[in-house]
Amino acid sequence: MAAEQILREEVSDWRVRVVNVTDLMTLGIPQKYPHGLDEGRFQRLFPLDVPVIFNFHGYTAAIKQLVWERPGNDRFDVNGYREEGSTTTPFDMQVRNRTSRYHVVIQAAQKLALRNPKVASRAEELIRKFEQKIEEHKRFIIENGVDPVEIAQWRWHSDT
Repeated sequence: MAAEQILREEVSDWRVRVVNVTDLMTLGIPQKYPHGLDEGRFQRLFPLDVPVIFNFHGYTAAIKQLVWERPGNDRFDVNGYREEGSTTTPFDMQVRNRTSRYHVVIQAAQKLALRNPKVASRAEELIRKFEQKIEEHKRFIIENGVDPVEIAQWRWHSDT
């Protein structure tokens, strides 16, 4: 949600959709998973021609197993736990596992640039900006041992 907020602030003309999946079993096909969405409903949430970045707090294999029988499953990029890091801050664990808001913003910019060459230049600016934010974060953690205030005190706010 933080990545979505960044994208809306940075590139408000880009179309971004956030789907908050609270029941992972809905991702699977209904023939195998009782809560699985039928294909029509699934594709309304995750259209075949749209890339999907799935940011997950667990192991990526769990999500990949659920979506692999869906048509066009190659549109899903799944981020998740990689067993990177040790005793550190909560956000630094996300940075180390490449699931941070900054990593998702970078992924989204890369995917949009591939789909729409007209935004490639702006996407590259965004990628550089947030790669730099990741480096700044790493230095901040080493120097301070806590997450930066803008991370630790971030709260979701919606304009809709």
